[in-house]
Amino acid sequence: MTGSDPTHGIGPGTTVRAQLLARAGDAGDGLLGTGLRLSWADTVAAAARWSSALRTLMAQVAPGRPPHVGVLLENR
Repeated sequence: MTGSDPTHGIGPGTTVRAQLLARAGDAGDGLLGTGLRLSWADTVAAAARWSSALRTLMAQVAPGRPPHVGVLLENR
């Protein structure tokens, strides 16, 4: 995404989903890690795949219950 707006149109109260979708066409760096470099477009696509898989899994293991997902990450 290019332009002079550093916020990319994202303001207070914006959901994480909206924030990701706003960067869906952005070829700039979105996720960086040791040996990992994904564009925003690739990051958004991966997030969509994970979201779909988690929705499917939750519907099978806990139908009718609100979804809850925990993530354990290394603390450096």
